[in-house]
Amino acid sequence: PNGGATNFEFDDELADAWEIGSKMRLADGAAELNIALYHVEYDDMQVSVFDGVAGFTVTNAGSARTQGVEIDGRWLLTEKFMLGGSLAYLDFEWLDYVDGPCYDGAPNEDPNTGTCDLTGRENQQTPEWTGTLSGTYTQPLINALVLELGVDVSYKGEHFTSGDLDPRGVQESVSKVNARIALSDEAERWSLALVGRNLTDETTIGIGAPSTLDAGGYRATVEPTRTLYV
Repeated sequence: PNGGATNFEFDDELADAWEIGSKMRLADGAAELNIALYHVEYDDMQVSVFDGVAGFTVTNAGSARTQGVEIDGRWLLTEKFMLGGSLAYLDFEWLDYVDGPCYDGAPNEDPNTGTCDLTGRENQQTPEWTGTLSGTYTQPLINALVLELGVDVSYKGEHFTSGDLDPRGVQESVSKVNARIALSDEAERWSLALVGRNLTDETTIGIGAPSTLDAGGYRATVEPTRTLYV
């Protein structure tokens, strides 16, 4: 209400980045391994921030640095079994963000501006470690049919789910298990699959934010729990 059009205006985001990596074929072509190291520095980084009244708006933070390493690969252990996986390490830091959003009762809130200095802190949705591990077994059947069985486990480390870094929105590290059984023809013209997601029924937060109509309140979206579908 007080910002007018400025609530919906923001500047360009600039990034200075470098990346170095390698894509490799191993085991006589039966395996692939990819590694990448990266470093990015942002100026006027665009962030989605809850404005306390109407909802989420895009604003410009100061500067930020994000860097890390990503590894992924696949290995055809036999003609029928494929092993895959990935691992990523992320280091995010606000280099300059003096007018960041505040959660209710934040100890570093500026009483004059109602903002918080988040310089030196991490961002929302920036877990240090993420990873996956998967296995897929393929079995030819009679009448040109193929049976495929797959299981994968995904891991995400502890992270904030709201831009104001409200501790109520911290999602602890979690692992989720998915599985799939599918029947198809050899030409892959059709397939029928039974799929299970989050089979261990983990309850996790997707996005958190202050509650608009409840001063000091907090709300969060819940990611899908155990799901089965065909």
